[in-house]
Amino acid sequence: MTYYENNGRVYEFDHDAGDGFKKISKVEYQRRIVEESKHNLAEALSKCTERRNGKPIIRTVLRSVSRSGMSRVISVYVVQEGTIKNLSWDIANAMGQKPVESMGWAVKVGGCGMDMGYHLADLVASYAGVPGQFTHEWM
Repeated sequence: MTYYENNGRVYEFDHDAGDGFKKISKVEYQRRIVEESKHNLAEALSKCTERRNGKPIIRTVLRSVSRSGMSRVISVYVVQEGTIKNLSWDIANAMGQKPVESMGWAVKVGGCGMDMGYHLADLVASYAGVPGQFTHEWM
């Protein structure tokens, strides 16, 4: 893969991007993706119209559990002006992971013994700069 920047956005291509695109390093690409994803999460929470006690409601959907029970695939959502917005792409990128596309955009989370949906909601709020300022619900 080759990584490029154009007009403040970053791209990943398996071919030459052509004129107007500046090559950047993989490290710079990853740093910019994480930065952009955290900004998107902060914006999504600030625009969240569904709130309880003044805090945005972050909803999660369990998509899959591994046979061993040690990992889960979970989608993360908020509601903005009556529209459901999937935050899974941005949360996965902020975590340095690739989003799971096969299940309608979700995040793979490892571990057991705790509420992993709450854990993801807490990460969303933390990345958005408002740790603990949310309400979590499973859908």
